[in-house]
Amino acid sequence: MKIAVKTLGCKLNQAEGDKIIQELVESGFEIVDFKNKADIYIINACSVTAVADRKAQLVINNFKNKNSKAKIVLTGCFSKKPSKVDLVIKDKNILIKNLLDKYPPINKSKNKSASKPANQKTRVFVKIQDGCDNFCSYCIIPLMRGLPQSIRVSEIVKEINKKVEQGFKEIVLTGVNICKYKSGQLDLAGLVKNILRETEVKRIRFGSIDPKLITDEFINLFDNKRICNHLHLSLQSGSNSVLKRMNRKHTTKDFLDLISKIKKKYSLFGLTTDIIVGYPGETEEEFKETCDFVKKIGFQKIHVFPFSKRPGTVAEKLDDQIDLKTKKLRAHSLKEISEELNKRFRQKIRSKEFEVLFENKINGKWVGFTDNYIKVEKRGDKNWFNRIITIKF
Repeated sequence: MKIAVKTLGCKLNQAEGDKIIQELVESGFEIVDFKNKADIYIINACSVTAVADRKAQLVINNFKNKNSKAKIVLTGCFSKKPSKVDLVIKDKNILIKNLLDKYPPINKSKNKSASKPANQKTRVFVKIQDGCDNFCSYCIIPLMRGLPQSIRVSEIVKEINKKVEQGFKEIVLTGVNICKYKSGQLDLAGLVKNILRETEVKRIRFGSIDPKLITDEFINLFDNKRICNHLHLSLQSGSNSVLKRMNRKHTTKDFLDLISKIKKKYSLFGLTTDIIVGYPGETEEEFKETCDFVKKIGFQKIHVFPFSKRPGTVAEKLDDQIDLKTKKLRAHSLKEISEELNKRFRQKIRSKEFEVLFENKINGKWVGFTDNYIKVEKRGDKNWFNRIITIKF
């Protein structure tokens, strides 16, 4: 019984997908790459946009073309059941039990040791939290995943120690809104202190973070060399009027004050962000405000998303929807700004040394990332896979 798992979407989904694979192995199933023929294909779906829903259906069609007799199991986030699906298990916590009941492995795999997934990653996502109660007007996630829920500290520490035993050097703490983490009296900063004390993981990185909820105690964590000097801060717009329509909980001043605190302590701190362009009613002036603001912040990289209507959200019904051509033009302009900001950031690090965790070799070059998330490519005959090497820029 060969099983392949395909995960779509965000880092949280990737963390859950990795855990699904690990639990399948421990339950005796044989795991194969999703590019290969399998008896069961598990789709860990994402429904953050309407495009993501369509992508899930395309993936399912592709798997059925590979093996028409294969069983298709759907889990994760989705607004409606796609066609050609044999089993829907929306709750990932009962996924393995349901699979064991319905498709028990005939010959149990003997390989139950703690091993890395087949793609040989060097960093791995660890889920610490789920759900959100911000209700941003463009987002369906609170309806899909519910209100904030946090995983117990002991479970997270156990999971990280397991990943360290498997050889992973870097873990990424992820969730829908990890700043909402709360377990007993511990917040996110308290959790990280426990991880530092009770694990030996070399690097700790954070998934996307809500800028409004970052505390001074959290910022001070970056004094520890095991915490990567990088944050992906969810800005979404550099215009206060657009942020208000989005029902975001921060203003540009809030954001700027936070960045000033961080850069005052850590001058070469890596900052990345998400920006939605063409949000309903976004004027040329509001878009210009966003362009000017991201330049002022000096992001290392900007992930640009043209606004996409998501059924079931407030934004879907807003007037003044922006036409596709305008959204594409704005996205292109902002991507050009992102490329220029990235060049400026790289100029700042010239002649400086950074530790790089190398992840794989592509076209004769070893590829990895510094702790402040600078992508590095170096030619070399030695095996640098999963090694942290000091590199001078």
